[in-house]
Amino acid sequence: MKKTINILSISSLIIAFLFKTLSWPFSDYLFLISLGILLPLNYLVELIESWKNKEHKLVAIFYFLSVFFFLEATIFKLLYWPSDLFFYGSILFLTAYFITKGIVSYKQNKHQIYFSLFFLPFIVYQMLSINYVLTTNSMLIVGYLGLTIATIIAFRFYNKTGKIILELNTKKSITILLVLVLVLIAKFQFSVPKSVVANQIEAIALLQEENDLEKRTGDYYAKSLNNSQSKKIDLETAKILAEIENLKFELLKLGEADLNGLKLYVYNNQVPTKNKNVDSINLIKLDLLEINNKFDFFISYHHMINNRKGNMIKNKAISYLESLINHFDTELLNKENPIVLVLNDKINQMSNSSSNKYDENSWEFRLFASSTLIQAINNLTQLQNDILYYRTLALCELLRNK
Repeated sequence: MKKTINILSISSLIIAFLFKTLSWPFSDYLFLISLGILLPLNYLVELIESWKNKEHKLVAIFYFLSVFFFLEATIFKLLYWPSDLFFYGSILFLTAYFITKGIVSYKQNKHQIYFSLFFLPFIVYQMLSINYVLTTNSMLIVGYLGLTIATIIAFRFYNKTGKIILELNTKKSITILLVLVLVLIAKFQFSVPKSVVANQIEAIALLQEENDLEKRTGDYYAKSLNNSQSKKIDLETAKILAEIENLKFELLKLGEADLNGLKLYVYNNQVPTKNKNVDSINLIKLDLLEINNKFDFFISYHHMINNRKGNMIKNKAISYLESLINHFDTELLNKENPIVLVLNDKINQMSNSSSNKYDENSWEFRLFASSTLIQAINNLTQLQNDILYYRTLALCELLRNK
């Protein structure tokens, strides 16, 4: 039975990664079965056996908990769910495992505790790296320096005793190594070159400047009109722009950005308000260089697809465009006013896409399903640019027909 579970868990895990790589259906269910049920069950059996073999119970428990939390974190990461707590829990129990194993083995093998203490920083660095937390250069240096010293200790121990200090010849060690390798493959499959991210940040900076110019152009027409229609358009524009700004900051918080240290350029140097009574158009310029997790694809997917934020902002954008059309009278509509045609084309483009948020043809899936955190911010900034552009078109047309 144990052998069957072991074979099924590893087989389902490999097949799940194959399905994920090829974007085939049911990969999520395969991950839940292999990582959520079969592998934890396999390690639970190993835990019971280690107790029967009179191994140190605390060492066995810490090992099981570190592996269990790591497997759960892997599921959450691959299914685009928040996984930080599981990763940190895995690191905590792994640290306890290494230290406890070193202390327990100290009398028989002094090399074990030295190896554990130096090997641990490298493991911690890799765990954080898998979770797309951009660690500092100093942590990278400490991690790889620790790996170097641990390797020297392992070689000296092998030359002295002929034994391998890090057990990789057991079934449970081979299994967890397989999980680690597959997660690393998944990570690098979705990795983004730094030059691409740098170009994306530059594109956002340019878009913010365009938004500022578009706002001033629209302000000129609004001031020239100076009537109830222009005031209502500006109020509607201010509300949807504020909604998008709030969405940006929700993404940044998920990306663990230090919002206090993030440079915000607003008229009053304030973060966007959640007050529904927004009465003026307020554009925020972000300096995105200080943001963590720039490369993370999962934040955008989790927040904009799984949490339906993308669908929500799409519906509000459509409502906004429809409200602009309502400012033109029926006679102009019957004459197929070009501005109305442009607005209708945009509405049809957004609303005629699939209503299923997971469908590749849906508006939100195309924009956010495979977007890094930076690309998601860029897409939202572009949406703001579109809204400001359509505001200018509507005000210009109303002024022309005044």
